[in-house]
Amino acid sequence: MRTIENSTTIHDKALYLHEIGEPFILKKINSTFTLECEYFGNSSSRPSQKLTGKELAFIKKIRKHINDNDIDLKFLDKNYFPNDIQYVLIDKKPKNSIYDNCIEIDIDQAYWITALKLGIITEEIFYEGSKEKGNISKLARLVSLGSLAKKTSVYYFDGKRLRKETERSEQTENIWYSICKRLSDAMLEASKVANDDFFLFWVDGIYVKNNTDTVKNVIDVFKKYGYNIKTRENLKITYDDERVYVEDEIAPDNSKKKVRPFFMKKDNQEINYYTDKELRNIALQYSKYGVVDDIELKK
Repeated sequence: MRTIENSTTIHDKALYLHEIGEPFILKKINSTFTLECEYFGNSSSRPSQKLTGKELAFIKKIRKHINDNDIDLKFLDKNYFPNDIQYVLIDKKPKNSIYDNCIEIDIDQAYWITALKLGIITEEIFYEGSKEKGNISKLARLVSLGSLAKKTSVYYFDGKRLRKETERSEQTENIWYSICKRLSDAMLEASKVANDDFFLFWVDGIYVKNNTDTVKNVIDVFKKYGYNIKTRENLKITYDDERVYVEDEIAPDNSKKKVRPFFMKKDNQEINYYTDKELRNIALQYSKYGVVDDIELKK
């Protein structure tokens, strides 16, 4: 019989077993764990995000489409790895500088549209999973693609030695990395055309000064890649020595103003994925298909 526990408890049990010299096998798939041992018995953790039965069936449909049509063969000419992809970039600005009248420009359904543009999914599958139809959640769309690069870490401890093995989705992972690389290329190009008006980008959203020419140039880049965009205006961006804060200058619909901090490294040249609770939750969603692991590899 397998006990259901939270991931932290299972992780702590594994650390204790290692300390006292009791054998175990620990499997880690992103943020979920499975522990096999005689000392405590077997236990598993539930995924932090739940998908409906319909969404799980949709994910299986996409996997079947990819396997039945040998989609991976389209991506044999170029192999991409985490270090080839820029998920996050922040520009250096003077400490304590404040910038008003800024804008966030997001690519709408970024990964989903990229999968269509690269011929990974059909028009029919795209529409079935699109937000316009409304039957499949954003998380399910992301999982359906990101699970192509799922990684499983297995830790074997015999009571004396700890051995780790990593199981990769070797046949399909390059499909996912090709999606990420195309999006990364678009974001980097957009940051360059924004010049000194660029502040940062995070996955599929870019923050720039709300100057007419700058905004047009950024949107033109995204249109060239075949992306639709959505915007959020009236933002204030503030720099200190460790963080960049993005704040609403005017609270939307009389709601509370939103402040989002992005944490930088000491050298102020790269940004970690660690952010406020809202962005951390998004990062954990992306971790279901490897994005957070990839960013950690680049640190």
